[in-house]
Amino acid sequence: MLISFGAVLGKASVDQLAVVAVLEVVCYAAHKQLVLFGLLSVEDVGGSLSIHLWGAYFGLGCAYALGVPTDRGAAAEGADKKTDVLALLGTTVLFVYWPSFVGAEVTGDAGASTRCTVNTYLALCGSALASFLCSGLGNGGVGLRAVDVQNASLAGGVGIGAIGRLKAVTPGGALAVGLLSGALSTWGYASAQPRLLSTCGLHDTCGVHNLHGMPALLSGVASALFVAVASRDQVYEHGAATPGERAAYQLLGTLATLVAAAVAGVLAGKVANAAAPRGANYVTFHDAAGWDVGEDYESAWDAALDGSKHNATLDGSRKGIDGSKTGKKATVNIKDVELAANTSAHKAV
Repeated sequence: MLISFGAVLGKASVDQLAVVAVLEVVCYAAHKQLVLFGLLSVEDVGGSLSIHLWGAYFGLGCAYALGVPTDRGAAAEGADKKTDVLALLGTTVLFVYWPSFVGAEVTGDAGASTRCTVNTYLALCGSALASFLCSGLGNGGVGLRAVDVQNASLAGGVGIGAIGRLKAVTPGGALAVGLLSGALSTWGYASAQPRLLSTCGLHDTCGVHNLHGMPALLSGVASALFVAVASRDQVYEHGAATPGERAAYQLLGTLATLVAAAVAGVLAGKVANAAAPRGANYVTFHDAAGWDVGEDYESAWDAALDGSKHNATLDGSRKGIDGSKTGKKATVNIKDVELAANTSAHKAV
């Protein structure tokens, strides 16, 4: 549910979130018990399919139903220095504790628990490496983007989730899954997310498609490959089935989750719109719409709104400035520009 909320954060009202939460819990439980672990009995120890894939595409379905924010509050969407630093602290905590999440259901099996821990850390290291490498390349050589480091560095934890305890997964395989997950997630933030917004009208506030959706799809495909090459004594589900049948179950589970989550999300979003419509005066990305905020909130929010407009105005001039002979763009500080101008004038006198 927290993953799904990331796609609609700032756009859905508190009442709409309550409606979506109730509907998602029911749909999630039914799909997980009846389809994934019932009919198909998929291998998914870390919840890449049942949690990350479901949560991401259910949230994206809701986001599509709610539409793209176009009111004045839409300009306030974004991060600042404080939120970026806090998010990086959260990334550090998740990096440390993610292996315990992947192996939470196999604590009674020492071998499986150890494999989950080692494979998850290796995958996280791979995604962290890929996110740093790809972030700089995808940003035109300007430097690392905070959003990539905060999110894509964790994508390996999602990618390894479905295969974390399999004996067929070698350390090199876990590292490779992490590298691919991190690269895919970084590409998502740099290219896929803005393209989905411009072509499909899909507004993903927190980029859950990049961190949870695409790496989970990769995990589903990887699980099909690994269970197909594993011997019968190396798998936990469908040990009596042929390698091809085991792979088919994994792919069917991945596809079924993708479709069911997206359809259920769209329907939940439409029900939320009908049951708890946002008023004509509702302002997106404005906490006062559903919370008792401090007295200084309005002034701070207006300042953030004005800052967004100011940064947008400066963006064109910033892009035209060459920071060095290597083609790197410099960051423009208005006070520094004014100081330089005054200094030049003083020298001229």
